[in-house]
Amino acid sequence: MTKDGIEQWKRRVGEKEAERVVKESTDIGSAVHESIEEYLHGNKWDTFSDSRTDHIAKSITKKFISDGLEAIDEAWGLEVGLILDGLYAGTADCVGLVRGVPSIIDFKTAKKIKRREWIEDYFLQISAYALAHNKTYDTQY
Repeated sequence: MTKDGIEQWKRRVGEKEAERVVKESTDIGSAVHESIEEYLHGNKWDTFSDSRTDHIAKSITKKFISDGLEAIDEAWGLEVGLILDGLYAGTADCVGLVRGVPSIIDFKTAKKIKRREWIEDYFLQISAYALAHNKTYDTQY
């Protein structure tokens, strides 16, 4: 969604509802990321409460595990800070082996599947992370 589209949505639903939805989405995303990290560390990950937000986060986490995380053979690093020559910096959620292939992984959460044209920036983000990782760790992503 474009910045203009977000502003239109805020005007349509109202500021208070927009803030509620953004907070709920942030809370869900944080809970999912935390649970995924616990799962990849081999720790107990299913520690959600009975709240609506945690119910959604648990459902998303289970989907991550069944559809994607099981393909991760090894997690070499979680929350890996990456910087490239003062041009940009970011934090990759995971660096490791996916089906035997060295990979940089960034977990994205959403309540609905997004169309490819809406997520072009995700591909740019991972490409930037790969360049930074190559420079910092002398790798070939």
